[in-house]
This record gives sequence, C-alpha cells and structure tokens, in this order.
Amino acid sequence: MEPILCSNPINTHLSSVLSSKQSKILLTDYRGRNLTGKEIVNYIDTIALDLLSRGIQQKDRVVFLAQPSIESILYFFALTRIGAVIVLADPEMGQQNFIDRITFSEARFILQDPILEKIDRFSFVKPILRMLHIWFPDNLPIARDHKITIKSLSVIKKLPAKSFKEEPLSEDTDLAIIFTSGTTGTPKGVVHSYKSLFAGIKIICDGIPIASEDYIYASQIYFLLIGLNIPARVYVPKPKKFNAKKFLQTVEREKITSTFLLPYEGQQIFSECKKQSRKIPSSLKTLLFGSAPVTKTFLSRLQTVCNADTSVYG
Repeated sequence: MEPILCSNPINTHLSSVLSSKQSKILLTDYRGRNLTGKEIVNYIDTIALDLLSRGIQQKDRVVFLAQPSIESILYFFALTRIGAVIVLADPEMGQQNFIDRITFSEARFILQDPILEKIDRFSFVKPILRMLHIWFPDNLPIARDHKITIKSLSVIKKLPAKSFKEEPLSEDTDLAIIFTSGTTGTPKGVVHSYKSLFAGIKIICDGIPIASEDYIYASQIYFLLIGLNIPARVYVPKPKKFNAKKFLQTVEREKITSTFLLPYEGQQIFSECKKQSRKIPSSLKTLLFGSAPVTKTFLSRLQTVCNADTSVYG
C-alpha cells in the first residue's frame, strides 16, 4: 500500500511559494550549503516518507529537540506532511520542567538533533556538559527505541525516491503544542491547529517590511519558517551563543538585508559597534526584534549605529 502524505494550509502554501522560486537559492547556512525552492520541496517529501517508515503516523505527538539548521527546518515541515503533532519543549527551562512538559504532552516520539545521539551514546560526555551548565535528560518518559535522530543533508540526498498518495487534512487538526514561559505561573501547553498557526505566520509575513528579494538572518526556527513562507532567502547561522562581532562579519560578507533578533542581541550589536567606532553594514535595511519587551530607549540607541535608511522595529 502506498504511503500517505497530507496536504494542509502550512505545506500547501509553502509548496506554492517555493515552487514559484524553483531555481532560486532560498536556504543558505554558515557551512556554505545552499538549497533551491525545488530542492526544499523534494527533501521535505523524502524526509516525510522516511519518518513514516520509522513509525511516525498522523496525529502522533513528536517532541522536537533540534537546534536551528537546514536539516531541522526540513524535518519540521516533513512532520506537517505526515500530520504529526509537534511538541516544542525547551530543555533550557530546567530538568523537571522539561520532563513535566514531555509527560503532559503524551508524546510517542522524540525527534532529536544528532548531537543528542552522540551524548546518549558516550556517557562520559555528560559530566563535561554539566560543568558547562548544559543539561541533557537521562530518563525521559519515552522509550529509547522511540528516539529518532535527524539525518544530515548528505544522507537525506541518498534516500530513495518513493511514490505516495496525498490526502487533505482538516485545517482544524492539531499541529503543535507550544508551552508558555511560566513567568506568571505554571507553564501551560497551548495546542495550535494548522489553521491558527498558519494564520499567525501569514499575519507576520503580510505585516513585516520584508519582500522576496530580501536575504534574512535568523537564528530562531520560527523566524526561519516565516522567512521561507515569504519566500525570501534565509541564512542559518551556526547554532551557538550569539556573537555580535561575528554577526556583523556575516552581515557584511553575505550582504544580509533583514534580521529577526532578540533584544539582548541588539544590545550586543550596539555595544560592539560602539567598541569598533563603526555602524551596522549598509546592506542591512530592516532589523526586527521580538520575543521579549523592547523599549523606545533601546530602539533609539540602536538607531544611532544604523545607517540613515535602515529601519528598526520592535
């Protein structure tokens, strides 16, 4: 029997906008890897079929533990092609908090970054990570054989092409469980449907001053997804602590035109520019800040190291 992939508002829209830019490079990372619109669509379907063969089915809840990368973006969209429910739970929120969230979600699978598989395999690494204040759970409420590791792009390219059927999925179907921060009380899991999450992405895409000819720097998976839905070319930086000096070098080298950043990253950029007695590269026309409060004072200070035609939003 042929495997079944789902059509829904998220991947239908993505496939449409990417197909309009089939030969254009839309994904670039710090390693110099590039993917065109056509390649992204094909890889998403290939990964979805591979995940089906690994046992993930429609409506299965899958904990998504991956750093931002070309691979993690492809795997995120592949899960939507299956119709799985993506559980976003951040290990940095604390050990018990993290375990509680996974238990609450009743997830069947963990889709994990390759680095987590290495940590799992080599137990001597864990004490070193704890010395660096990096926590990795030893006893998750999910069986070991239900952990699936994200494959590298070089391996994905070798996966065999398969035929499949396509069936529509109701837009009211659950897509993701996203947990609140818990700053005002106990963290709560908010269930988003395909309709609600797509509406959120669409509102941002329509409301921000970024167009398909732009080149976006974003280190958060959600913002990378938004960039592709425009569709604009997206740059995926190395997943590690933000470094303002390297950010400025990347913007200059890649001719980045737009960014999605966190406020503390903007403050570091301001400090680095002052330290070097320089301004932000002239190619950068739009800086967007979110995920935390942004003050007028912060925006005004940052504007002093921007060029005259650069806009800052928060």
